[in-house]
Amino acid sequence: MMLDVHEHASPKYPPRTWANAARADLTAAFALDFTTGGEVLTRRAAGAKYIAVKLTASPMIAAMALIDFRDRQEPRATLNIAGNGMHTLGRHLWTQDRVNRWVYQTVKQLHQHEPIKWIFTGGQTGVDIAGAVAAVKLEIPCTVNLPRGLIQRDSHGYDAPHTQDEIIAQITQGVAELEKT
Repeated sequence: MMLDVHEHASPKYPPRTWANAARADLTAAFALDFTTGGEVLTRRAAGAKYIAVKLTASPMIAAMALIDFRDRQEPRATLNIAGNGMHTLGRHLWTQDRVNRWVYQTVKQLHQHEPIKWIFTGGQTGVDIAGAVAAVKLEIPCTVNLPRGLIQRDSHGYDAPHTQDEIIAQITQGVAELEKT
């Protein structure tokens, strides 16, 4: 399995958001709140290649919306998974495990319809890490692109540097939790 935990040249979030949107054929934003700074930036960076999907939809309904949108795109082999972090999701009583399961179930259905060749994520807690968990579980190559220092925002809104091993451990733990049921 190809999992690349990448450190962007910039220590800021916006440059890696623009880089992920530019590299992918489609950006899927999974969120409860699409008004956060990150969500507004992602929509702007992805432009016409952007689809917003509410996490309140069932994974099946979400996958159907993605399939419909993706079927109208050319090319459509790569997917950027973006969305709310745990700082936002936690306020709505979502856990990392819950978002991992939702994203996995959604991406699995999309991948079964037409294989995804590569997934990109921004590496933040919440949806970004869930995208990497889904990619690893589904054996889709994945690039996790974090700000320089492998900066990640936690559920309390604090930014902290991490090592590649710590980011990989989060993803591996998420995959292990998926496999328990």
